[in-house]
Amino acid sequence: MKLSVCYNHILLASEQTGLSLSEVLKKVKNMGIQSVACSYEELKPYTREMKVLLKAVELEISCIYKYFDFGYEETGEAGYGLIDLAEHMGAKFVLVIPGLLKEEVGIKREQAIKHMVEALRLMCDYAKDKGITVTLEDYDNVCAPYTTAKEILWFMEQVPDLKHTFDTGNYRYRGEDEIEAFELLKDYIVYVHVKDRSTAMKGEEVAKIAADGTALFSTPVGSGVIKIKEILDKLEFMGYDGTLNIEHFDASNQLEYIEQSIRWLLKNISTNSEKNI
Repeated sequence: MKLSVCYNHILLASEQTGLSLSEVLKKVKNMGIQSVACSYEELKPYTREMKVLLKAVELEISCIYKYFDFGYEETGEAGYGLIDLAEHMGAKFVLVIPGLLKEEVGIKREQAIKHMVEALRLMCDYAKDKGITVTLEDYDNVCAPYTTAKEILWFMEQVPDLKHTFDTGNYRYRGEDEIEAFELLKDYIVYVHVKDRSTAMKGEEVAKIAADGTALFSTPVGSGVIKIKEILDKLEFMGYDGTLNIEHFDASNQLEYIEQSIRWLLKNISTNSEKNI
C-alpha cells in the first residue's frame, strides 16, 4: 500500500510553520509519502508550477477531486475538465462530489438524484478511454444522498463503472459502523481516505457535527475512535495494493499530524506493504 496526503495539508503546514512548499514536500517525502491528492481548484491554475514542484521531490498526484452541482445546475460534461486535468497531471483517479440536495423529500429530490446518476455515467464513459477511474466517497454532509453505505451501494449499482473511495472516518458521521460499511462495499473500493475521528478537541480544530449531534474532531491517524487497524487488515487480506491518502482537515498542526499519521501507518501495515512505500 502506498501513502499519500492531501495537498491542502501541505499548504496549511507551510502557512503554520513558515516553511516553503518545497521544504514541506521534501519532509513528507522523507517520512514515506509517495503522492498527494489535490482539489481541482488547487491545481488547475498552477499545473506547470505543480509539475515542476512535484518532480523536484519525486512525488506524484494520486487523485484530483472536485465539487459539482449535478443535481440542479450542471451536466456530466462539466466534469470532463476534471478528467482532462487528471490525464494531463498523470493522476489515475478522480473523486467526484456530485452536489447537495435542497429538498428532503419529493419529486424534485428524486429528479436531482437522477441527474447526478446521469452525470456520473457520462463522466465514467469519458474517463474510461483515458484510463482514469471515477470514484464517489461517503461524504459527510446530511444534504448529500451518498453518506451511508447503502446510499453508496445504490450509486455503484446505478453507474456500473463508478468505484468507491472509502473514507474511513465519514461513515461515523451518519452513525454507521465503518467495518460494516467496508464489508458491504469492499468489491467497489479502489482508493482509501485514511481519516480518524476524535470526540475530544486537542488543539484549535473545528468540530464536525455528526447527524446525531456528536462533535467529531480531526486527529492523527490511529489516535481516534475509528477502527483503522481492522480496515487495514481487511484491505491487506483482499489484496489491496492501492493508495492510503491521509486526511485530517483543519488540524491545528498539520505537519505534526502528518508525521504522527505516517508513523502509525508504517507501524500498522505489513512488511510486504511497507516494501511498496
